[in-house]
Amino acid sequence: ALLGCGSCFLSFVIPPVAYFVVGLLNKVYWVSSRGYSIGQGIMNLRVVDKDGGLIPMGTAMLRLVCQVALCFVPIIGGLLDLLFPLFDEPTRQTLHDKAVGTYVIKV
Repeated sequence: ALLGCGSCFLSFVIPPVAYFVVGLLNKVYWVSSRGYSIGQGIMNLRVVDKDGGLIPMGTAMLRLVCQVALCFVPIIGGLLDLLFPLFDEPTRQTLHDKAVGTYVIKV
């Protein structure tokens, strides 16, 4: 029984925590200072506020916390967040972008 509890911990807690730690540099610092993460830079995407400017570090941090929180809702949370832009016709925002008022635009 103890082994099952340990593997449950490894499966549901470690990945979101690791995502959060790596996200501090990639999704908070870089997005707030230059407007894009590593993957967004490759795809020529920028994260902007409603006025088209860079987002502050606090907003980037809250955006990351929302992404990680959705990871704790297995399958439905993360998957719904990623697929939400397909159904959000006017703005094409993910759930975590809606939560903090950011937009991802093609440059």
